[in-house]
Amino acid sequence: MTLEALELREIEALELNAKAMLISNRSVLPHDLAAVYCGISEYCLLQMARDREIQARKNGKMWYFQKSDLDGWMSKVEEAKPKAKPRRTHYGTGQLPI
Repeated sequence: MTLEALELREIEALELNAKAMLISNRSVLPHDLAAVYCGISEYCLLQMARDREIQARKNGKMWYFQKSDLDGWMSKVEEAKPKAKPRRTHYGTGQLPI
C-alpha cells in the first residue's frame, strides 16, 4: 500500500471519529450525521423521511432527526430482521454435514 493510501485512510478514520464525537454530544442530528449514526446513506435516510417512514423535521433544505427517534427506528429494523435458523445436523448424529 502506498504512503498516500495510508494517509487517506488515516484522514478518513479521523473524519469518522470527529463525526462520532459530534453525534455523541447531540440529541438532534442533521441528516448527514443522522445517516452516519444509522449506518445508511443520506439518500436512503432522506427518502424515508420524505415517505414518513421515519420521523424528521425539515427546516429550509436541511432535515433534522431526534436521536431517540433514530434509536427507535433502528431497534424496529433489528427486530424485523429474520432470525437465522439453526443448521440441520446429518441424520440426527449431531454432526454438521460436510
